[in-house]
Amino acid sequence: NACCSNADGKQHETDTTEIHPKELPGSSTDDFNVHTIAGKAPAAAGREAELVIHLNKSTEDRLGVDVDHQNGLSLLIDEITPGLIKSYNDAHPSKQVQKG
Repeated sequence: NACCSNADGKQHETDTTEIHPKELPGSSTDDFNVHTIAGKAPAAAGREAELVIHLNKSTEDRLGVDVDHQNGLSLLIDEITPGLIKSYNDAHPSKQVQKG
């Protein structure tokens, strides 16, 4: 989706307050500054699943997703691009963030 390609870079990026992983139950530290807070087991074929993750964006790393927000209620992931989400997926193959 061309509206979400982020061609103008950091102009629209917003940083949020960092929550330290040691304060969160079930969190872990890895080389990608990505921390899992909680997650359900991967969904069975054809069923939806919810995965909640905490990404540390205190560096200049990009989030790494192209999204579609046409319905105004949710963000649909169109593409996963290089960045924190791809790094998370590489480090957590059984709990990957996916398109859709």
